[in-house]
Amino acid sequence: MQLILHIGTHKTGTTTIQQQLSAQRQWLKEQGCWYPSYKELFPDVDNHYSHLDLAKGLMGQSKKFTVEQVEEYFFRLHQIALQNGYQKVLISAEAFYRAALGNNEGSIWDRKENYIKKLRSIIKFDDVRVVLVLRPYASYLESLYSEHVKVTAYKGDILRFLREYPDRFCHDKQCELWSKHIGEVDVLYFEDLIERGNVTANFLHALGISAFPVNEEKKRANVALPPPLIEMKRLFNQVEQDRGILNKYAKMLAQVAKLDKFTARFEGAKSFFDVAEQEKVIQKILSEDSISTGSGFVDKERLTKVNNKKLKFEGLSQRDVALISSLLLSL
Repeated sequence: MQLILHIGTHKTGTTTIQQQLSAQRQWLKEQGCWYPSYKELFPDVDNHYSHLDLAKGLMGQSKKFTVEQVEEYFFRLHQIALQNGYQKVLISAEAFYRAALGNNEGSIWDRKENYIKKLRSIIKFDDVRVVLVLRPYASYLESLYSEHVKVTAYKGDILRFLREYPDRFCHDKQCELWSKHIGEVDVLYFEDLIERGNVTANFLHALGISAFPVNEEKKRANVALPPPLIEMKRLFNQVEQDRGILNKYAKMLAQVAKLDKFTARFEGAKSFFDVAEQEKVIQKILSEDSISTGSGFVDKERLTKVNNKKLKFEGLSQRDVALISSLLLSL
């Protein structure tokens, strides 16, 4: 019996995968794979399509689970899996990848190791497999930064974000810690998962589960906003702190992205970087992601690809701000 921990990363089809797995829990059980809900183990806790609250709960950051309840969840998880004879148990949450314990004591890597060791101490499975999905550094940085600005009150630009969160991009260092304390780490690549269009089917195939019953994912979940709207949200973050208002504003910007007047003004795929800037960012990441053992866990050649087809976003003019504002008011 194997526990599979799908730990991310963000912006690699995780929401789409999790929502599909949640919708097909019974089918997965019939294949010998259990994708547990919250209610199956804690009947009073509302379900979520992922296991976000387990990852956050172990840090004391969840409204649904205390640290003690997360420990109890993993204990019950092992018991029920044994009773039902499941071959695989799948837990999925991107928050595992960014998690840390220690109240800013020691380095970020010390705090990450504290978290991973704590997680290992409450896992009752002997066989644990860690699955990580990666995408090229430059596109990952843009997507992760965009998501962070969209869902939080973050005010910094993309280069400041990279300086403040370098651990999010040091994949070899992360894999080294997970491998050391948890178990085998399998690295998958987002480009492979989106091939032929069915991200979830390709993800499950990599786990040894074939014939996923959903033939096609009609709409990708949690699609990123384009750079002009991310910059507009960042400007709004400068003057507003109320999370409810910020979330409402982000949803309105998502509606603006679909309007003809917006797409006509900002025609073409946009990037925060030109090719030379992408290469500079990649080198900075590589300089920080060094480990002491072996040749590493990830295929750096696949991650260092640059995109030369996107036009660089040069910032918002007064006219751009006025246009987006008028579109927001028209909703």
